[in-house]
Amino acid sequence: KNNHSNTETSWQAIFTALNRPSCRLKKLDLNHNSINDAATVSLSSALSNNTTITSLSLGRNKNITIEGWRGLLGFLHIPFCVLEDLNLKGNRFNDSAMISLTNYLVNNSSLKSLNISCNHGITIVGWQAFFAVLQIQHSVLESLDLSNTWISDETVNSLTNALVNNHRLRELDLSLNDDITTNGWEAFSTVLQSPHSALERLDLSHNPIDDDVLISFANSLVNNNKLKELLINRRGITSNSWVAFSSVLCNTSSIMHTYYSNHTLEKLCEEQSEDELPQDIQSFLRLNREYSQSQAARLKIIRSHFSVDINLQPFMDMDLNVLPHAIAWIAQDFETNAGGTLGEGMGMDLNALPNVITWSFDSDAEGTWNKGFELLYQFSLSVLPVLLG
Repeated sequence: KNNHSNTETSWQAIFTALNRPSCRLKKLDLNHNSINDAATVSLSSALSNNTTITSLSLGRNKNITIEGWRGLLGFLHIPFCVLEDLNLKGNRFNDSAMISLTNYLVNNSSLKSLNISCNHGITIVGWQAFFAVLQIQHSVLESLDLSNTWISDETVNSLTNALVNNHRLRELDLSLNDDITTNGWEAFSTVLQSPHSALERLDLSHNPIDDDVLISFANSLVNNNKLKELLINRRGITSNSWVAFSSVLCNTSSIMHTYYSNHTLEKLCEEQSEDELPQDIQSFLRLNREYSQSQAARLKIIRSHFSVDINLQPFMDMDLNVLPHAIAWIAQDFETNAGGTLGEGMGMDLNALPNVITWSFDSDAEGTWNKGFELLYQFSLSVLPVLLG
């Protein structure tokens, strides 16, 4: 890369080597070079016959015209194409180039990562054509970088519609797109509500996003169990947004709400900025990052609803079918780590339960237990495959 002294003849000699049977090259970095349309003819021919290169970088090759790109990218539709990673960052792409790229990708089943960032000549026409690729069932595209592409609300709405039923894309970079307004971002947040969404990493950094947008994203994560990283700007965010995210990560209004909180999200900003997040959010993200979803849920319940002075109120409004499971589930930590019984570990006097819940212990001459206490006892000793997976 960064070689501007090669002539057309030099490039032809280099690219011819890619056709040799002995070629085992897997990664080819041609970023920021003086490649022109004439050189792309040799490169296209070489790539059309190569079966080893899986990663190709052609970023910032601004001597290549639209006609050059049309010819060069034709290898993508070849049945035996093995390319998985393609970087087209910072070129002079326009609608015509995007439409050609789309046509080549329609039948491609190898490309997993595509970087089109820093291309500023594409309008809604080119983007709408390209987003059709995201709706193709056999597409295997998993990572898409659209950072700094000057996309607008209209474009992001088209992207939203394309992603609603997409179940492949795992990483999406929309950073540095400050033409998108609050309306566009709020519409896009609905993607995270889709049961089909496979997004695990979404980069929204360096965008003018306000509290309304972040609250929309927080609400969209209530039932999302896929997204692990949502990268946002901390600057300018008020407590309203943090409260929304805190509630999503650990809703303390009841044990069941805590259990059904988001135990997937692991990052809300770059690592170097995480120390600036509110302490409770840092703690919840750390739990999600270091434990499985079921373990994180259990730890959040213990920390939020159980302490030395235990409060039994959360149990009172709980569904009776779930209540025994919850008590036994929580009890595992006490019985395993402290070696005590359920009642001792939770600081409970089980004989006092009738004063709080409608369960009681009847120690008559025959030593019979009533149904409620027997249910509690049975579940306090059981393994809970439903809750622990």
